Amino acid sequence: MEFIKEQKFLTTATLVAFIGVFIKYYLGNQNNQNSLSKFNDITIKSIIIYPVKSCKGIELKSCKLTKYGFENDRRWMIIKDNRYVSMKPYPIMSTIIPTFSDDGKKLILSKEGMEDLVLSAEPLDINKMDPSRIYQQVNLIDNVAQVYDEGDEASNCSNVSSSNLERNIRQHMAENVDPNHLDKFKNSLANSCQIMLLGQGSIDLINERIDKTREEKCEQKQPPLTWRRYRPNLLLSGTSPFQEDDWKLFKSNKSDVTFNVCDYNGRCPIVLVNEKSVMDPYSDDEPLRTLRSFRAATCKAGDKTLVGIYCAIEDRYIDKIVSVGETITVLKGGLTSKYFNKLFK
Repeated sequence: MEFIKEQKFLTTATLVAFIGVFIKYYLGNQNNQNSLSKFNDITIKSIIIYPVKSCKGIELKSCKLTKYGFENDRRWMIIKDNRYVSMKPYPIMSTIIPTFSDDGKKLILSKEGMEDLVLSAEPLDINKMDPSRIYQQVNLIDNVAQVYDEGDEASNCSNVSSSNLERNIRQHMAENVDPNHLDKFKNSLANSCQIMLLGQGSIDLINERIDKTREEKCEQKQPPLTWRRYRPNLLLSGTSPFQEDDWKLFKSNKSDVTFNVCDYNGRCPIVLVNEKSVMDPYSDDEPLRTLRSFRAATCKAGDKTLVGIYCAIEDRYIDKIVSVGETITVLKGGLTSKYFNKLFK
């Protein structure tokens, strides 16, 4: 396995009629999320980072923001034949557990039955980097990354380990926010954008729909899916199902950080991977089967299902600390996509 690390430098009748209007507004208004958020206590339920691309996530109580999003999120990855390796062809990667040493200077990768792999998590000094260990173009889905070899210890355990330098977020996402400055937001090793957000209300509705699908098909009921299938960085509570679909700008109130919403998240088969059944991780076609019935979309990459939104922060929020429990205020709604053609309303 090859693990990649980034360079840290490099949010009466009249009364009856009023109540009726209020309920309709509260449940159905998707055009003014700022007003809706006044009635919903929207909070950050979880913050999750995924230090190694396609491996397990780490839940945090708070996390610092960097120019690439959350600190230490997708700063390492496994590469093979000059291309990144994901859990789609190698679902066993979902069982690799990353942790950091108490001082934050070491990244420890653990897997049952294997010796721990310990890597340095300290910032790299560009002046001390060995040019022969720099991979100039490692292929991602529709982009490339410049990465740095972690050295012999990582290679002996799992081939090559590398560190990311810098690239831009996906072009169509940058265009959605600021078409005149496509290089405004930098990205690490996430496929598309810096931060992915999802509301717990959306997960709950998907689970309800899955249960209904299984019942209609006389299938055995299964445990509800959690955020782990969808791999968000920010999980929110207090949102109605897919309320986040309409947001363009929102703020985490305590940390006073404004997040730009760049686009929707078009899902791939990775959401099918069951990390508790790695011997047969694709034994079930949920949640994609059910999502295709009410969240389908098309794009240049083919058919997708939309779950979650991608966000990015401006440089002025670098070093701010975002914490679990913070309330969220929606500043602007009306998100549209020039990339995805939604097949639902």
